[in-house]
Amino acid sequence: METQGFIDEIIDFHVAVTELFAGTAPDRAGAVDALLDRFDPEFTMITPVGGVLTKAGLRNLFQDGFGKTPDLVIDITEIVPIATTATSGLVRYAEFQRAGTDAILRRSTAYFVRAEGRVLWRHLHETFADS
Repeated sequence: METQGFIDEIIDFHVAVTELFAGTAPDRAGAVDALLDRFDPEFTMITPVGGVLTKAGLRNLFQDGFGKTPDLVIDITEIVPIATTATSGLVRYAEFQRAGTDAILRRSTAYFVRAEGRVLWRHLHETFADS
């Protein structure tokens, strides 16, 4: 059961991201706040090109991206729990994004913590992949 919460969060989060970037979320501010609520205050991310992003940087990314990719489709596959406990989890997954004729594959590793009965993203490392 420990593992399922982390897997569900990865899938549910990417559904919400798709709605935000496609512009199908009911309202921009509410969608951005709901997404940010999924992240630990100390969240960090290593971007696919090696940059470092914090939770504040995510806010800008989400706000700027609302409705910019109306035909976005994100498929999550290859979910592999690496190490999980009752309070944290490290999970690897693949993320395939399509929009029009553009397609991007990313392989990611996410570290989650449980706080107040919720699963929060604490760290994410994304890497572009060929296949």
